Amino acid sequence: SNWVEWLSWRGDGGALGCAAGRCVAVLSSGGEVVARREASGQVAALAFVAGEFKRVDEAAEAGAGWRGRLAVGTYGGVEWLCAGGAPAESLALGGGGVRCLA
Repeated sequence: SNWVEWLSWRGDGGALGCAAGRCVAVLSSGGEVVARREASGQVAALAFVAGEFKRVDEAAEAGAGWRGRLAVGTYGGVEWLCAGGAPAESLALGGGGVRCLA
């Protein structure tokens, strides 16, 4: 029931990252949720990690074919939403907020 506050298109157009509050998700080009997690703090920025995504065939792209990481800037650091249910990574930066990712 939250408003979507942040969007990030993957460079090849194969996925969309979005966030509302602390909820972060990646959608396939067909609109299916392929990954999601709750961030540790309020989301203030989103960006796909450049060079880590790979174009996959159309059959795989609907779900398990998503590859790469979505960087999530929060108040307190940077976290990553990883493909395939891989463990999430984080970089704690103290009390400041990360408001821009490139």
